[in-house]
Amino acid sequence: MMNNQPTKSEIFTAYNKAKAAARREGDTKKIQRLNKALGILLSSAYYTGEKADYAPSINSCGCKDFQYRHAARRDYHGVCKHIEAERLLLAIYARRADHLFIVSSVSVTNDA
Repeated sequence: MMNNQPTKSEIFTAYNKAKAAARREGDTKKIQRLNKALGILLSSAYYTGEKADYAPSINSCGCKDFQYRHAARRDYHGVCKHIEAERLLLAIYARRADHLFIVSSVSVTNDA
């Protein structure tokens, strides 16, 4: 049975890909959010603490940062670090699913 919690390698792979895409777009604020998202994904307390408190998804979050994202004094209208973390997790799980599909396709081909 596969462990649901991502490994450090999976986290850093997803983070590096997302950071490279943000760098190509020139979005420095998103890079800052990704850095914070990396920190919270590497923290074991996130999975029982903040994630339970804010219930983030890839589109919404219960944190104050996300609630006030359209305030006039804020310089950034993007998502919070919790949503970025959830998007990194989604990328990790998608990569796992792709890998499992490739492995199962190869084993079916070899059995025939």
